[in-house]
Amino acid sequence: MKHFLLLALLLSYVSSYAQIYRVGQGASQEPVNFPRFEISVGSGLTSASLQDPSGDTVLHDKSVADLRLLYSLNSWFSLGPTVYFSKEQDNQPLISSYKTRRLGVVGKFNLSPDTTPRSYALLEAGAMERKISYLRSVEDKATSPYLTAGLGTEVDICCGFFLGLEGRLSYFFKNEVGHFFQLKSPWDASFAVRAGLHF
Repeated sequence: MKHFLLLALLLSYVSSYAQIYRVGQGASQEPVNFPRFEISVGSGLTSASLQDPSGDTVLHDKSVADLRLLYSLNSWFSLGPTVYFSKEQDNQPLISSYKTRRLGVVGKFNLSPDTTPRSYALLEAGAMERKISYLRSVEDKATSPYLTAGLGTEVDICCGFFLGLEGRLSYFFKNEVGHFFQLKSPWDASFAVRAGLHF
């Protein structure tokens, strides 16, 4: 994951440098027409995990997917909802399933809107629900508010379609999940590959 995050940071630096070069060549003007909407999906890995007090049983979030819909207020800033889904885990003794859901609002700051690849920064806030189902239909669940900051880069393919890389760092304000589990760390680093459409 570290290598992917470093790659995203490098691509973001390159596109930011290209934007600085363009500004040096002349005054940058706000485009008259620019895409107002963005819809995208992401798929990636996350470092979040749960453990019991003994540390013997560990539940990993592992892979996560998300859907994002943004509205552009101008060429530099977009805002909208995002929802995350994780793959259900069911490979632990006495646990029938473990799954997470996350809903938030994300602001996307385009650092280089007139270049490709484009770099951007993210700020996100929302709530995440973790649900553990034990044998005999016993459940534990907890909802925690979170904050996320991220950095990414994206490249246009054609007709509004784009591909990108994104790294995020999240902080969860509540560690306990039910009576038996808690987060190993309130910090979560994640990486995702994104595909989407501007229209």
